[in-house]
Amino acid sequence: MPHIQYFPESTSALLPIERPPIVDLIETRALQRGFEEKSEFHITAMPQAYGEQLGQQALALCLKLFEETDIDDVAYGDVVLSITKPKMVEGVSYPRESLIIPAHSAKLDNIFGEIGRITGVSLAPYVHTTLFTRGDSQYARRGIGIESADDLKVVDPDQFYP
Repeated sequence: MPHIQYFPESTSALLPIERPPIVDLIETRALQRGFEEKSEFHITAMPQAYGEQLGQQALALCLKLFEETDIDDVAYGDVVLSITKPKMVEGVSYPRESLIIPAHSAKLDNIFGEIGRITGVSLAPYVHTTLFTRGDSQYARRGIGIESADDLKVVDPDQFYP
């Protein structure tokens, strides 16, 4: 099972995952509606906003935990959500939509708890995988960036499947 990979340029960490089986169930409907399947799938284990809060010692601890832990217990929800959140750049609104599926991992939860206990930084991202995207080619393909449960509430997702 892959380990979580850290990206220093964005102070974020991603867990590469296999293509979730639900993609096959929604693929035709998503493509008919103009969505494009993601070229790779991951779970954001440490969103940028969290990574920016950590000092060097806390970051080193995170990277050690990420390296030492095989995340082999990812489970998915059974509902696919549709999220719309335009990207504002210099006063211009670029359309972005994503189809996401909630995910869970007890091992990730344990890492988040350990990081919070040791560093005092509460790491509680909204664990999910982006399956399909639609919108502006420059901004939409990267997804929308739902970093917390509060972020999800703000965008008020619709149920896409079932």
